[in-house]
Amino acid sequence: MLQMTVHIAWLFSTIIVHGCLPDSFTVNTVVPIPKGHNVNMSASDDFRGIALGSIFNKLFDNIVLYRYGSNLMSPELQFGFKTKSSTSLCSMVLKETMSYYTKNQSPVFCMFLDASKAFDREKYCKLFRLLLKRIYQLGLSGF
Repeated sequence: MLQMTVHIAWLFSTIIVHGCLPDSFTVNTVVPIPKGHNVNMSASDDFRGIALGSIFNKLFDNIVLYRYGSNLMSPELQFGFKTKSSTSLCSMVLKETMSYYTKNQSPVFCMFLDASKAFDREKYCKLFRLLLKRIYQLGLSGF
């Protein structure tokens, strides 16, 4: 068991030093999950894909969050994937804003951007290098 933990620590340290993940870290299995209880099981629009990654990915994520989580920030206007926040809050803010301008007889313009495929085209090594640069700028050391 000790031998395995040494190898895992070596792997994670190597990832930090070189700023790039092994190809096996980028491989996931996508499992279709129905969007609700009364869905058409033959319609692909009624399913969302959930990516299942390796246990090493999850372990590495948890280590980074544990060690550097207090230094990782997201914009205050981000609603999804944040504690005590949801996209419902975003919808409510949008409705209230539109209501305010409509009541004051001002034109309202709104634009929606579907970025659901944005991360399919992202270069993860580049993102990781930027994350490391941010960590070093904050004066934090590696593992």
